[in-house]
Parts: sequence; structure tokens; C-alpha cells
Amino acid sequence: MADAIAQEVDFFSIGTNDLTQYTIAVNRCNENVAYLYSAFNPAVLRLIRRIIECAHNAGIEAGMCGEAVCKCFNGTDIVIIWSG
Repeated sequence: MADAIAQEVDFFSIGTNDLTQYTIAVNRCNENVAYLYSAFNPAVLRLIRRIIECAHNAGIEAGMCGEAVCKCFNGTDIVIIWSG
């Protein structure tokens, strides 16, 4: 869907907290399952990569906010991995 949506919008803004919770079905505020929460889960990273690729292909910007960005060095780690 990201490729279709990218044709209709001016930019993407990826909120990693909600994306992570919805993707891996873990509520980070629930002490019984919070330990399972990770924005670096492979499924989440693949979604982020796909969104960025679709934005790039459509010539729009993709911004990112949330815990995953804070845990990286200004987001640089993820960007470098995918810029190849």
C-alpha cells in the first residue's frame, strides 16, 4: 500500500512507536509483555525500509520519529544500512 499512497501524498512520516506496537502486537505499556517490544524487530525494520523505498521511488520525503530514532545515533544507523 505504501507505493500507492506515496503517489497521493507530499511526504511520509513514520511513527515507530505505533508501527512497532501494531506490527508485533505488543503494548509497550503492559508490564506483562513490554519486554517483547522492540522497534528493531525484523518485521518492523522491513516495514520501515519498504516505506522509505516507496517514498524514494515516488520522489517524496520520508521522516521518522519515535523511540527507534532516539535509540539510533540521530537515525544514522538505519539510514546507512539502507542507503546502499
